[in-house]
Amino acid sequence: MRYLDKEAPTVEEALKAAIEEAGITMEEAWFEVLNDGLSGKPAKVRLYLDIEELKRLEEILQEILTRMGSELLEMEVRSKGGQYYVNITTRGMDAALIGSRGRTLEALQYLVRLILRKKGVDLPITLDIAGYLERRRKFIANKAIAVARRVLETGQEMRIDQLGPRELRIAERAIRKVKGVRAQRVHRGDEEILLVVPES
Repeated sequence: MRYLDKEAPTVEEALKAAIEEAGITMEEAWFEVLNDGLSGKPAKVRLYLDIEELKRLEEILQEILTRMGSELLEMEVRSKGGQYYVNITTRGMDAALIGSRGRTLEALQYLVRLILRKKGVDLPITLDIAGYLERRRKFIANKAIAVARRVLETGQEMRIDQLGPRELRIAERAIRKVKGVRAQRVHRGDEEILLVVPES
């Protein structure tokens, strides 16, 4: 996806400059604030230029939610790690769409990606609902660091289970920040658990 970054003393000025250069109206603008300009550095905004893809995504999400008896209240888009983080808020269905340990959200993301591909839209997205993934990521990382520190104190290995593939990677990255311990994946039936062990 193409985008245009602009800097100015304020967010409003940066956005105005980006919109003028892109030749679109404020109503058509899809943008994110990269820097609010309050820390002494210039304000910076990113204006997305391929808005048709974002509109198509919004239409798909709205159609899915309508069929489920809800509606899309808000859709926030940010570029993140080579993908587009799409955080949506629905009318009364956020918890149901997240599901147990985020499994329903994973299925919804798969469905949306599949529909986008069938419509010829190449938009690498990570779908989130009401900031669930961000909250879960922080929780897993903090839990992993706490377990790693406990292992360091006691010298005894501990396990972290009930993590999905994405959460395992989050925990492993967090554990690497604690010197003197390491993470080791172990299979138990169909489940993969994470052992935190002292480094020998």
